[in-house]
Amino acid sequence: MKDFEKALSFRNREIHLKPIRAILFDSGEVLMRPIAPADAPPEQPWRKYFPGPNFEAMVQAKYPGIKLDGLDDAILLGMEELDRLHTQPIWTPEEEVGHFDEFYRILLDALGVSDPGLAHELARDRVYEPEIEPYPDALEILDRLHDSGLVMGVLSEAWPSLELNYSRLGLRDYFEAFIISANHGTLKDDPKLFSIAQSRMNVPAEETLFLDDWAPYVQIAIDCGFQGAVVARDPGVPRTEGLPYITDLTEVEELALSRADGHPG
Repeated sequence: MKDFEKALSFRNREIHLKPIRAILFDSGEVLMRPIAPADAPPEQPWRKYFPGPNFEAMVQAKYPGIKLDGLDDAILLGMEELDRLHTQPIWTPEEEVGHFDEFYRILLDALGVSDPGLAHELARDRVYEPEIEPYPDALEILDRLHDSGLVMGVLSEAWPSLELNYSRLGLRDYFEAFIISANHGTLKDDPKLFSIAQSRMNVPAEETLFLDDWAPYVQIAIDCGFQGAVVARDPGVPRTEGLPYITDLTEVEELALSRADGHPG
């Protein structure tokens, strides 16, 4: 196992990092993106993923002419229920279907449609149909980081189908740890998830770099003893003072694969 140390410039600011032996990745907006994202204003980032790429076509096929003017408010109602259900640990995609049954039932009711059968169809589509794909830079960089001997893990606020998607894409074996919040009945702001990740990766937190697109999660990781940086693929994302930012994974590769003497490889 190599140790790496380098002063890397994040957004024109020198950040002195300790040796790095492991990288813990968030999934969405860091390694993965929606295959067919909906338009999502900055204040509604969840809109990229909800209600899903096939929702409108499936609903309108059964209810032609249905009005979707209140869709955003309906999604928020459904997400409140998902957050409540997230306190109940689940491990299988079929259990996840049950959670999304409730999500789509609430969403459809808010749109004036009471149809448990359609809600179930939407839930199964959400869980079992591919909805995410890796960013182009993720595929090559994960391969090189893995070959370098670094330990890698994923920590994501997500459901069991996320691991299923990584397996489908042939990416699951890159990661020593795969921490999904729904498995543990908690949301990602719970420090225990970072403790679980550190234990499974078997690398000290201070030698592990955590990458996430959401600055508050990076701060939680830092408070837990990890190193951290925010992945901001959108250059227009507001910056949080005091946190390092990167715009793509090539900067992480530059850091991790630099020579041990602190100079670029």
